[in-house]
This record gives sequence, C-alpha cells and structure tokens, in this order.
Amino acid sequence: KDLRAAIAQLPALPVQARGLAFVGHSAGGQLALWAAASDSGVQPAPDLTVGLAAITDLAAYGAGGGSCGEAVAAFMGSASPARYRALSPAFLRYRMPVVLLQGDADPIVPPAQAATLPGATVHALPGAGHFDLIHPGGEAFTRLLAVLREGLSP
Repeated sequence: KDLRAAIAQLPALPVQARGLAFVGHSAGGQLALWAAASDSGVQPAPDLTVGLAAITDLAAYGAGGGSCGEAVAAFMGSASPARYRALSPAFLRYRMPVVLLQGDADPIVPPAQAATLPGATVHALPGAGHFDLIHPGGEAFTRLLAVLREGLSP
C-alpha cells in the first residue's frame, strides 16, 4: 500500500518525464522493479530501471532460509503462489530497459536471483558483496553511475 501511495504522488512532483530511472537495492530493488513493471500504471514511466542485488523471485528467495528468507515469509504471510508471482519481478513485463547489477560474492542475495529476470541486462561484478553496490566511490558504485549515464543519455 505504501508504494502504491508513493507512486500515486509522482504526477504531482516536479519530475521530468524524460531521463527518469527507478533504482533500488536488495528488497528495495524488488520494489523498484515491481513499480516499473508495465502493468503498474506508474506515470511518468521510467526510462530505465536498475536493480542492485535485487530480489527478483520472492518464493525462491524465501525458500532459501536464513533471516532474510524468513523475512520474506513474514512479509508475505500465507500468500498464495499467485500473489508471490504478482509481486516477483521475474514474472512481470517491462517496457523499458532493465539492468541488474549483482556481486558474485553477495552472501545475502544469491547471484542466481539476477538470472531469473528475462530480458534484463545483467552485470556480474567479480568480488563485489551485497553492500559494495551502494558504497560511493567503490568500483561497483562507479559501474552503477556508468549504467545510469548510458541508460539515460539522449
């Protein structure tokens, strides 16, 4: 509900219709990808969506165990398989380019999550962990900036 309420406020914000990107990290990556999906009704629609160590398949991630997997089960409750699919980016459609940046040394979101999103451009980052993707000045963050520049250039 919170994300839908935030999305509903986009048209009222002084946001340029051109050059808009949705970017999210980890569970926020799942939310950014979900919000950008073609059936979400977001206006203005982003020109690019970037998931950083994004959770793309909630059911698979939740089944992986650990405290983060348990958090998915707690968040989703006893949701039906259809509900998991409706909220999992791996099963949604996109009208804009989608880029996933994933560290191959990420102990929180398995690199296999990036492989579940059909049509996405995946950048596997050797040696990068979960938080390297959002650490300004690091190699992985520099790659994010390059992806944004390339993806949003006219």
